[in-house]
Amino acid sequence: RMFLHTAGATDNVDTHALFLLGWVELRLRRDPVDAVRLLTAARRDADAGGHHVLAGRATANLMLAYAHGGFFTAARGLSARSAAESPRAENTEWQHYDGGIECMAQGLVEYWQNKLSAAESQFRLLLEQGGHGGSYAAMARVYLALTAAATGDARLMAEARSHLSGISAVEMHGVPWPAYRTLADAKLVAATGDWPRTLALIEPLQRTSAIPVTSVLTAELYRKAGQLGTAMHILGTVQRPGQTSYVKASALVSAAVIAHLQGQRSLAHQYLESALTAAVPEGMARLFVAGADDACLQELL
Repeated sequence: RMFLHTAGATDNVDTHALFLLGWVELRLRRDPVDAVRLLTAARRDADAGGHHVLAGRATANLMLAYAHGGFFTAARGLSARSAAESPRAENTEWQHYDGGIECMAQGLVEYWQNKLSAAESQFRLLLEQGGHGGSYAAMARVYLALTAAATGDARLMAEARSHLSGISAVEMHGVPWPAYRTLADAKLVAATGDWPRTLALIEPLQRTSAIPVTSVLTAELYRKAGQLGTAMHILGTVQRPGQTSYVKASALVSAAVIAHLQGQRSLAHQYLESALTAAVPEGMARLFVAGADDACLQELL
C-alpha cells in the first residue's frame, strides 16, 4: 500500500500491485468490500494494459471476493466472464494455491441460496481436481459436509465424513482449518440427532470468534440444542459493522428464534425482519429453511 502511494511507480507495476493487495486482502478475510475494490481496479487496469493472464486471475478472485462477501448477485453476474477469461494450462505453482477458485465461489453462492444439488456439483468438481489440506479442495470438503448435513441424505453424509481427513489439522497461512474441520464434523453429527456428541465437538469453537461464519453456525447448533445462553454469548462476538451479509443474517435469524423462545415476540419479529432485509436481495434462502430439528424457526416464520 505504501508503494502504491510513492511517486515513480509505472502503470504496469501498479496493476500487479493492486492485484497482489486484493489477493492478500481476500485471503486475510478482514474486509470483503476492500478486497472487491482492489480486485475490481486490478481487473480494469489489467484489461486496459493488455495483461490477459492477470485479468483472468483478477476476475476469478473477484468472483470469490463477491461470494465471500455475500454479494451473490454480483458473483453470479461475473461467473460467465470468469469461465471465459480464466487461464487454463498455467504454471503448477499458481494452480497449486488458486486452482478451482471459480468452483469454490459458485459453490458458496449455491449453498447459501439453498441450491444444494448445484452446490454439491461444484464441490465435487473441486474434489475431483484434488488438492492439499489447505487448498480450495479442503474448503470444498468443509462445505460438502455442510451441504450433506442440510440435505439429511445418509449416503451423502457418510461420503462427506470420509473426506474430512483431507482437511488440514493445523492452521495454514492464517486459515484456521481445525475449526472448519470441527464445524463440518459437528454439522454431520447434529444431522443424525446426536446432540450430546455435537455439543462435545463444538465446545472448543466457543473460543474462535475470529471466524465469523464458524461462530454463527456454532451458535445455531447451540440454539438447536437448547443452549440459548451460550448461543447468545457467541452471537455477541460476531455482530459488528461491515459483517458479511450471510453472517449478519444468520446471526439475526438465531437471535430471532431465541427471542421467540423466550416470549419476546416483538423483538423476535424485529430481528427476523432485519434478517430478511439482509438476505432477500442476495437470495439467501438457506438461513430460513427449518428442518426437523428447528420447528421453532418454522413456527416463527
